[in-house]
Amino acid sequence: VLGEKHPDTAASYYNIGLVYNDKGDYDKAFAYYGKALAIREEVLGEKHPDTAASYGNIGTVYYRKGDYDNALAYYGKALAIDVDVLGEKHPDTATSYNNIGNVYYYKGDYDRALAYYEKALAIDVEVLGEKHPATATSYYNIGNVYNNKGNYKNAILYWEETFGSIKNSSRYIKSLSILRRYVLSNLSDKSFLRNTLSLAMDTVERARVDLSSMKDNFMEPLIKSKKCGIMGE
Repeated sequence: VLGEKHPDTAASYYNIGLVYNDKGDYDKAFAYYGKALAIREEVLGEKHPDTAASYGNIGTVYYRKGDYDNALAYYGKALAIDVDVLGEKHPDTATSYNNIGNVYYYKGDYDRALAYYEKALAIDVEVLGEKHPATATSYYNIGNVYNNKGNYKNAILYWEETFGSIKNSSRYIKSLSILRRYVLSNLSDKSFLRNTLSLAMDTVERARVDLSSMKDNFMEPLIKSKKCGIMGE
C-alpha cells in the first residue's frame, strides 16, 4: 500500500531489527537496520533524527559483535546528526555520547570513555534531572571507569549517586547484584571493600523499606566477607 520507500516501511524494518537484536541474532538485525537506514537516507535525508537512530542501532550491532572501530564510525555519525538537528542539550545526544563512551571503555581507553560519559552526564542532569534512569546510568558508567583506573574513592562516589536515584525493584536488585560482584572480586583491597560493603548495606536497607520481596539470603556473601575481617581497620 505504502511502497518500499516510505517512512512507515522503514519503521517496520527498524522494529524487526530491534527484535532480532534483542534475540542476539545480530546478522539479521544488521540486515533489517540496513534496509531501514537506506530508506531513511533517501526519503528523510541524512540530517534527520530517524536516520541518526538507524546509524546508532547499526553501531550497536557492531558494538555487540566486538567490532569497535565500525561501532565508533556509526555512533559518530549518529552523534553528528543529533548535535546538528536536535542540539547539544537533548537526551538523544546524551545517548550518543554514552554509546561512544561504552566503545572506548571496552577498548580500554578509559580517559576517552570518561570524557564522553561526562558529556552524557552533564546533559542528563540538566535535561532529565538527577532522578532519571539515564542519569543513574551515566553516574554508574563513570564509576566503572574510575574503578578500572584504580581510583576507588571516585568510583564509590559515582556509584553512590547511581544508587541514590534508583526507585524500582528491578534496578535495586540489579544494583545490589553489581555491588556483590565487586565485593567478591576485590577481596585484597580492604579499604575499597569497606566502602563498597557500606554502600551495599545502605542500598539493601533502603531497598528493604520499599521492597517487601527483598530476599534475606542476598546478604549471605556480604556477611561471609565481614567474617573474613575485611571490615576491620
